Amino acid sequence: MAPDPLRLPWVIVLALALIAIIAVRGVPELVISAAVLGVASGVAVGDGIATITMRTAPQHRAETVSTFFAILFAMLGVPAVGVGLLIQTNGLRPAGEIFSVVVAVLALGVLLSLSRGGSGRSEARPAS
Repeated sequence: MAPDPLRLPWVIVLALALIAIIAVRGVPELVISAAVLGVASGVAVGDGIATITMRTAPQHRAETVSTFFAILFAMLGVPAVGVGLLIQTNGLRPAGEIFSVVVAVLALGVLLSLSRGGSGRSEARPAS
């Protein structure tokens, strides 16, 4: 099953819309957005593993998937430490707001890049 490059951007748009609603409304929207973001994370990881499996030679799949997870965990850990430092210096709410703005800007940049077809990669051949 090939990853669908159009699926993830729409999940990101939906997540950003829910974040905007939360800013205005409250807790039920927070729960809904957490579920949507959980699904989006699952889709991203699943599509990443599917892409690795399809495009990597069998003898290199294990090390490539391991590298994928190491990078994934670093991408989860570094922001957590950064937000922790922001909380220490600015407080909880400002740190959350700063982090949310940074994530929204990054997601918008990725969405614009994908919508323009700017993946920067040529189509790779499936591994045989």
